[in-house]
Amino acid sequence: MEKGNKFKQKIKILHIPTSGVNAGGITKFIIDTMTEMQIDNEVSCYILSPYKVSPFFKKLLKQSNKSLIVIEGRSKNPVGYFFKILNYIKKNNFDIVHVHGSSSLMAVEILAAKAAGVQVRIAHSHNTTCSHKFLNNMLKPVFLKNKTHALACSQEAGKWLFGSKNFEVIHNGIDLKKFEFSNLNRSAIRSKLGIEKDTFVIGHVGHFNYQKNHEFLVDVFKKIEQKRPNSALILIGTGKLENKIRAQVEQLHLNEKVFFIGNIDDVYKWLSAMDVFFYLVGLKDFRLF
Repeated sequence: MEKGNKFKQKIKILHIPTSGVNAGGITKFIIDTMTEMQIDNEVSCYILSPYKVSPFFKKLLKQSNKSLIVIEGRSKNPVGYFFKILNYIKKNNFDIVHVHGSSSLMAVEILAAKAAGVQVRIAHSHNTTCSHKFLNNMLKPVFLKNKTHALACSQEAGKWLFGSKNFEVIHNGIDLKKFEFSNLNRSAIRSKLGIEKDTFVIGHVGHFNYQKNHEFLVDVFKKIEQKRPNSALILIGTGKLENKIRAQVEQLHLNEKVFFIGNIDDVYKWLSAMDVFFYLVGLKDFRLF
């Protein structure tokens, strides 16, 4: 550390994913970002979840030395939630509050940060739509006026939330070395699931929600399986639509060929076991063969 900065304190950053800490891409982005930012030991990162956090993610954050705080009530008691996070932010003297979401409802956290005296208030758009468009439009002027910085995961996500206002795109980065193909991982995972070496394996990683369109993916897999019986489908993740997809798999008599893996922290190993990987299944006219 340079002379004159002897007593310089770490910059304290609070990340708030408005959808909570879960298996979604926002949580992964935050964890990856926190890990990289804390390497130089000059930044201290915290994450606040507005909803309950599963034991899996509590353990994951604890193992990686990430500070987690859970303050519930964002949906059921937004006023009480506002004052709770206001007090928490003020008490902990954060330098930056970085809010992640898809709508102007991020104004709740942005205003709490402003009331707590935080000078840098970042709004980060991670989607191109939301499920509460009336409130999104109503809060847009307040939201835009009180955030100090605007980020987005893509140009489309930025235009959706910030319109003609300036914003910066921060692409979701990954450590490519971890995702290199491994015959060892391929054999180990296929053996674990009882999948033969010559089986054609399709894989998908994502939250079980409307955007990921698992329902269509299962329909596509059914057609593939009819033409190529020696096939399997690996689904990694959890979500509110998981039970619906499980019921669909059972109805199509695919139980022995579709594997629900749940949440895991070593996805990169599982990719080696797949022959085809789907990220987002939104195609209406799909042909693989």
